[in-house]
This record gives sequence, structure tokens and C-alpha cells, in this order.
Amino acid sequence: MPKNGPEPHTALYVVIVCTAQGKRAAARPMGRESRRTWDAAAWHANRLTAYTASYLSVQSSLKMPTQPNNTAASNLWFNRAQLAQADRLAVEQFHIPIASLMENAGAALARAVESLMPVAGRVLVVCGPGNNGGDALVAARHLHRGDRPAQVLLAAPLSRLSEAALQQFAIIQSMAMRVLPEAQPDAAAPSTAALAALADWLQTSGPNDIIIDGIFGTGLSRPVLGPAAELIDAINKANRRIVSVDIPSGLDCDTGQPLGSAIRATLTVSFCGLKVGFASAGATKYTGEVITAAIGFPQSLLQSLAVAPPKPVAHATD
Repeated sequence: MPKNGPEPHTALYVVIVCTAQGKRAAARPMGRESRRTWDAAAWHANRLTAYTASYLSVQSSLKMPTQPNNTAASNLWFNRAQLAQADRLAVEQFHIPIASLMENAGAALARAVESLMPVAGRVLVVCGPGNNGGDALVAARHLHRGDRPAQVLLAAPLSRLSEAALQQFAIIQSMAMRVLPEAQPDAAAPSTAALAALADWLQTSGPNDIIIDGIFGTGLSRPVLGPAAELIDAINKANRRIVSVDIPSGLDCDTGQPLGSAIRATLTVSFCGLKVGFASAGATKYTGEVITAAIGFPQSLLQSLAVAPPKPVAHATD
């Protein structure tokens, strides 16, 4: 039986069988023990009926896919402000924990990486301070349990990690997964040390290995400068396939233009729907192929916040 309960058709079948058997039993004369047995069976059948209705209601509202690409999500478009609103309302109005959304996002990301890597290979998971970094940490855990060894590279000090991302990092530590850079994971500017750690990983990795980009998310609106920009540039020059979490790090969610330096991904796994910046001319060279994945937001919430599909916008390319 699945962890979240029986499949809907299985639950309904049990209800029907229990009800039919109960009716046949009721048609026969009953002793005291038989009556108690029937009452117990009827009680369980009623509970199961209620459970099944609740299960079907939740499945219908969340519309969780088993694999990306998610058709419903691929028809929805969001800007930076609407995505922030979706995060807030998911927690405040629908009482969905951030950790639940993060788990779903990381699992979808891991499946996408596995689809690019049909045989065993190595994965470097580059994590920034926000929830994108937390999503990447979840993906690292899922990949590490399989035959795709994952190493985590921190691009931000632990003191800057979001609460949800820090919880995921604690899980990574408990699993004794390797975290880079080893020398100073909580340095004030770990991106500098991360550059050296990236260079070391590249020396022992192959061209078919993959880098997961979880440095920055859709909330980024300022230019990427300094060590962070150097790290992004180094990843782009690494000659490895890159899978971006939700949006390539450094790409403006609303304009589709790089904010200084931006990751040039092979594949972008976009959560909830598409970002309006993806429609901009030239954005494809940063996003690569884009697939969408639902991660647990109620479909009604997403539909209420989605914006009109943008028209392609031409921008000067760099």
C-alpha cells in the first residue's frame, strides 16, 4: 500500500465489497455476536468511505504528477511577485509546510537528473542560501541513495541558509554525505573556497557527469557580482551538463535577462509553471530545455495567481 494510503480504485473496491457483504449479512438472522460483527464492519466501511472521499478530494486539488513534464503547470505563467505570493499563501492559507514543497521539488529535480543520466554517474550539487539551495539538497539526498553519488558544494555560509534549507543540510550531514569546501564551510565568503572545490571536482569527474545549479532563485533582482559571479562563470566553463533548479541562477525571472552573470543550463526544471522571462528572446541559451513540475501547490491557488501568457520580447543578446 502506498505511504499516503490506498489507491483510490482499491479503496472504493473495499468499500463496495464491505457494503455488499454487510447487506447479505443483514438479510440473515443474526445472533448477538453476529450483530456486533456486522456493526463493526459497517463502522469500518463508513470510515473507509469518508477516508476515500477525503483522499480523492486532496488528490484532485493538488493534482500531483508522477513525473515531469506536468501539462497543467506548463500552461501557467508567473512573474516574481506572483511566485512570492504563492509561497506565502501556500503556508498561510493552505497550511502546506515549506518542507513539504521542498521535498516534492527536490524529488522532481532528482528524477529529471536521472533521466539525463541513464547509467551511473556523479553529480555535484551547488547550493545557495535560499530555498532553491534547499531544493537542491533534497535532490542530492535522493540521488545519493541510488547509484548516482552526489556531493554538495556550498556557495553560501551556513549562517545565511534559510531555515528550511538548513534543516535539509542537517539531514545531509546525518547521512555523512561529503560537503565541499571542506576547509571552511561557514566562511564569510565561501564562494571563493567553492571555486577551488569546483576545480578539484572537475579533475575527477567526466564529461557525462552533471552539475545541479541551486545557487539563486526567482527572487533575485540585483546584479550577481564578486565570488558568486566567478563561481557561475566557472560552472559555465566546466563543460558539464547543468540542471538548474526552477530558474538558472542569475537570470531575471521577469525579463529573462542575465543579472550580470547567469548560468547557461542544459535543462531547467521550472516549478509550478513557466516564468515570464522565459519568453524573452535569448532566454533559451540560459534555460536550455525547460520542463515543468508541480510540487504540491493547490492548482486553484496557482490558477488564481497566474498571469497572462507573455508575448515573446526581443532583447539585445550579449
